Amino acid sequence: MPTVTETSASNKTSASYYIKLLICILFMFFFNKIVPSWGGITETGVAAIGIFIGLVLMIVFDFGLIPATMMAVFAVVMTGFYDGNTVIGMTIGNATVVQLLFIFAVCNSLIQTGAGEFLAKWMLTRKSIQGRPMLFLFVLLFVGWICGPFMGTGGLVLLYTIMDYIIATLGYDPDSDFNMTTRIGLQTSCMLGMAFLPFKGITLAIYASIAGALEAAGIQTNYAYYMIFSFLIGILYCIGFLLIMRFVFRVDISRLKTLDVTKMEGMQNLRITPQQIISIIFTALAILYTLIQLILPDGALKTWYNGITLWLWAAFMLAILSLLRWEGKPVVNPEQLMGKVMWGVTLAVAAFTVVGSMLSNNDLGVRTWIGSVLSPIFGGMPFPVFVLVIVIVATVVTNFFSNLATGLIIGSAVAPFCVEYCNTLGVNGTFICLALVSSCMFAYLTMAACGPAPILLSQEPFVKKPGYIWSHGIPPFILGIILIWALSTIGAYIF
Repeated sequence: MPTVTETSASNKTSASYYIKLLICILFMFFFNKIVPSWGGITETGVAAIGIFIGLVLMIVFDFGLIPATMMAVFAVVMTGFYDGNTVIGMTIGNATVVQLLFIFAVCNSLIQTGAGEFLAKWMLTRKSIQGRPMLFLFVLLFVGWICGPFMGTGGLVLLYTIMDYIIATLGYDPDSDFNMTTRIGLQTSCMLGMAFLPFKGITLAIYASIAGALEAAGIQTNYAYYMIFSFLIGILYCIGFLLIMRFVFRVDISRLKTLDVTKMEGMQNLRITPQQIISIIFTALAILYTLIQLILPDGALKTWYNGITLWLWAAFMLAILSLLRWEGKPVVNPEQLMGKVMWGVTLAVAAFTVVGSMLSNNDLGVRTWIGSVLSPIFGGMPFPVFVLVIVIVATVVTNFFSNLATGLIIGSAVAPFCVEYCNTLGVNGTFICLALVSSCMFAYLTMAACGPAPILLSQEPFVKKPGYIWSHGIPPFILGIILIWALSTIGAYIF
């Protein structure tokens, strides 16, 4: 029987829930009825702004991505700017949305077959890195980076289990600098790794916030360039973190000379299965599609190859992977793979594609107004400074706020200026996308930073020493900002 106090708390919670929901609905459906047009924005343009604000608020208030995006899409149709059939073509029929579904399913086969876990264990048990502290730690951090795009939080859990074994075997105290700093390195490397695949999950949603505006202006982005430089950021970060760990924090890593991780339970007699080999091959083939585009010479072959498109190639890889059998059993279960698709993120990409199209439409006046408002800030700003501002703001905000919402808001705000820089300076817009996505995924300082953050911050040493993440997490934070900014700027000018 609930007490009066419990009942009051429940009612208070319900009231707060519905008040927030009402605010979101007012923005989505009635903003243009309440707020008059301004600054050359049409009534429909005001409605588009309201839908965007309402959608972001629903995400921030944690109403869920699926109901938030469905409400937003319905609100778009209610403005009369697009009809339902047009919206279907822009969302479910959009190549970006479809490729997200199939790429996610193919990559997820690494988890279903256990191939991702095998690769992580295999890399850490090579004899060449045993007894070599710096080399072993580099491989450990690099495996953490790989876990980001291919294993996610499951990979982090595996690596933290390995860390538990290391500190117990070598006699390190759980509160030691070695244990706590290394875990910060693993967490941060993993978060940078999560930005590696621009056509998967949250990364695609943030990528599209700028890429959509660029492509609408006839400026194409390139996944291959993005991934090459994202990989470079990851490698240099792992090296940089080790240098900070060794020479700034002066962490004692000497005990690693006696470590033989192959003695850990589950790390002996590693054998890769045929199913895992097949999964690795087809995942690699799906990703290599964009890299092959770079090396093919112009001509009929390249035109034909480009016509396949990434989404259809990924779907083809999934089809073959699903048809293959080993000893009478399917290599993967396609229904389970498709069932694990992140539908919330997929629909969010779809919704922001539609709303973003409205906001960037010249006839509605929103794009022109945003440009006039932000011109005093970004107008005439040197391109390197522009990128640096994006990286700093996005990285700082995302550590206290939803990385998806941060990326979508910043991407939508700066997209018109990205188009201008690309047209006037000839810089490659792909790298502006890289800067924003990498910054938004580099989140770990607070519980609210991102979904995986609690995996690190809820561990007992960090609970006992809440200030440790700030004293030892800020130098890597600055390192990440410098690397993301430098490589994104360099790539934009070179390519």
